Amino acid sequence: MLGIVSVALGSTMLPKLRRFPILIFLVASAAAILVLAPPGFDRWGGLLLSLMLAVIVSAASLPLGVLLAFGRASRNPSLRACCTGYIEVMRSVPLILVVYWIWITVPLFLPDGSVSSLVRGMIGYTIFNAAYVAEFVRSGIQAVPRGQAEAAKSLGMSNWTVSTEIVLPQAIRFVQPALVGNVLDVFNGATLVFIIGLTDFLRAGQMILADPASSGTVTEVYVFMFAVYFLIGSAITFGARRMEARMQRSAR
Repeated sequence: MLGIVSVALGSTMLPKLRRFPILIFLVASAAAILVLAPPGFDRWGGLLLSLMLAVIVSAASLPLGVLLAFGRASRNPSLRACCTGYIEVMRSVPLILVVYWIWITVPLFLPDGSVSSLVRGMIGYTIFNAAYVAEFVRSGIQAVPRGQAEAAKSLGMSNWTVSTEIVLPQAIRFVQPALVGNVLDVFNGATLVFIIGLTDFLRAGQMILADPASSGTVTEVYVFMFAVYFLIGSAITFGARRMEARMQRSAR
């Protein structure tokens, strides 16, 4: 489904938008969520849970990471301190702690059962991963020549216009391979959601082996899970390398 939506968007969007696969990825992710959520958002499990968790968390982390990156580079001392503190705290604690903390604290402020464990897990994973995305984007912002922003401001452009139309598009292009690679990190980290009772792909395999009738298939199950993780990881890595090679050719 996600691949079909991405291809359709890539063939119909404006040329300016097609330059940025990350933007198409965001739109395709939103479409996939709208399609898959109504039939049973709380009943996801196995490989579907791992894949969609990686897609949704990666898509949601990008805009939050962009805001944090610009906030950390802001001239406002209070905003810069808050964004820097957030990023450093999230990068200093383990993912499992953040996910478990969100899973416990959200019901304290909202009616019990109003937010499912899956949504709480996605929220915790998103706010954690956004700190790493922010550092990727910040490195891209720093790679944009400062003279371009100064020239745009000399032409009367506002700070918002300079940031969104001059700096951000170039920064995203610089760090697209890293952002795509980050999707692989998110996918591999999805195994930690077992702490809040979710059944990801690895946990599903372990549940199969817990059945006495499947005690003789340990090798087959683990080889199959290894092959699936290897194929998905290889596909994401290949995409990141192709994107990096294309960017190098366009820069010549």
